[in-house]
Amino acid sequence: MNRQKRFFYFITPFLFLLIALVIGEAAAQLPWPVEPTNADHPIGNVFGECQQYVTIPTPYLHTGHDIREDPAPNGPWVRSVTGGALTLQDNPNDPNNRYNGVTIITGTTTYKYWHLDHNTITPVVRNADTNNTQFPANTRISQIVDWTAGLGSFHHLHFDISRGGNFINPFSDGLAPEADNIPPQVYEILICRNNSNTFLPKPATGFWIVDGDLDIIARVSDRDPPLPAIAWQGNIGIYRIEYSITELAGTRAHDVPATQLYRFDTFSTIGNGSTEAAIIYKDVPPADSESDYWVMNGEKYYYIVTNVDSSGNLSEANGYWDTDGGNFPDGLYQIEVTAYDFVGNKHTRSETVLVENIPKAPEKAVFFSTEEDFVTQFPMPFDGNPIISDGDLLNAAGYVYMRNLKLLSVFEGKFDLGLDAADVIDIEKGFVAFSTELDYPVGGGLQPVTC
Repeated sequence: MNRQKRFFYFITPFLFLLIALVIGEAAAQLPWPVEPTNADHPIGNVFGECQQYVTIPTPYLHTGHDIREDPAPNGPWVRSVTGGALTLQDNPNDPNNRYNGVTIITGTTTYKYWHLDHNTITPVVRNADTNNTQFPANTRISQIVDWTAGLGSFHHLHFDISRGGNFINPFSDGLAPEADNIPPQVYEILICRNNSNTFLPKPATGFWIVDGDLDIIARVSDRDPPLPAIAWQGNIGIYRIEYSITELAGTRAHDVPATQLYRFDTFSTIGNGSTEAAIIYKDVPPADSESDYWVMNGEKYYYIVTNVDSSGNLSEANGYWDTDGGNFPDGLYQIEVTAYDFVGNKHTRSETVLVENIPKAPEKAVFFSTEEDFVTQFPMPFDGNPIISDGDLLNAAGYVYMRNLKLLSVFEGKFDLGLDAADVIDIEKGFVAFSTELDYPVGGGLQPVTC
């Protein structure tokens, strides 16, 4: 594996040109595809959001916006945002009447209107489909089908735009975004071994102690105004997300600057973005991304923010925090994750972690602890604290191999309990069997940390 020492996000002028070529054809502002076409409408799922269902177990990216409005017969009409060649997919045998829609091709751009009510598809639509005539812009297509599922309703028009082998965010392509003053929320930060399902437990007190090659994962979502009548519905994905790492001591020469994971302007139509989804989103407990809008609190999105390489490209193999590659000496660091919505609202969450990689003994693999605490003159421990306790484990060179705090980090404990006996089973992985000199002084004893 090619280890990346630091991560930087940059966009070259050439990349800006590519984005302009993909997105820039539809420069004119688009009307909304639902009446009234000059007003905002609530959105239930946004472009780029992780989608995964029982019937479709492989995660993919949502290809457009789900515009929430009342269904037929009393709901608003769907209207064409442009004119062009229309194709109707009408399936009257669908028992729920949900998967009917039209596509309208204008130049090299395809506009898709999905989840239409079969009974309200207009004669103008049927005529254009049958006779291969041009369908005019700003013309009624149908109303939205009734979509009732689980604990509530989710009536919506799915509207997406594609061009040149890519899906395009409608907001990036001329659809005016809503008036939005609700920022996204970064709810929690998790840390996992790189490309694995092994999560590092976070202690109830003290610092999160980390080492090795790590993925940083953040649970993030946004809310779209106006909020839905069902309060637990309406968690949606975000527009872009970035992370940074700041050294809290020393020379501050080991920072990772603000590094963008992804900006949801466009992605490939191949597999509906399933390749990108597997890199962007974590999908195993306790970071199990879900898009189940019909169950309570079923919409959760976990972004693997470190899955970007030094050139700013999505990468599972070369995107991670390499704490032990030489650029991040042991000590305290602050991780920050910032999420943005399309209009610029943002929210940041931070966590302080202690990098404590395992030093290698230059001589025999002998480890020991002392009977009494003492203050060392040399060598200085990695965390800068010269006090060595009788619970710290030292190696043959006199370096602190593992602090007592880390030995006890798998338990809900915050007291130094000393060491009675210890055996280092795996030096590289830091597997240590040990017993403590003292009993835990409060409660019912040490309790394991749960993720």
